Amino acid sequence: MTSSSPLLMVMLGLVVPSILLAAWWLVSPNRTAWWAALIWVGLLNLVVGATLTVLPLSFLPFEPEQSLSHYTTHLIYAGAQLPALYLLMTRRPVGGDGIPTRASDQ
Repeated sequence: MTSSSPLLMVMLGLVVPSILLAAWWLVSPNRTAWWAALIWVGLLNLVVGATLTVLPLSFLPFEPEQSLSHYTTHLIYAGAQLPALYLLMTRRPVGGDGIPTRASDQ
């Protein structure tokens, strides 16, 4: 195993579910896919991944580095979630047909 193996596993753990959720949303844009994507992007990636894991909280199984470069990395990671969150919020499924429409058209 190389030293980049843990990083590769973390990245695969983030990228693979994102690709699967995007494919599900494209194939079947229904409320369940929308909620799953919203929870993945909004709650898990933005709140937990970008915000909570940068803080030195006692319940975390690791102690995050408290440096400017680490904070900057988390800030960039949070910013990378915003386009997906914007698309999810502006393309909500409405009605029983599950067809996504702009939130402003409602």
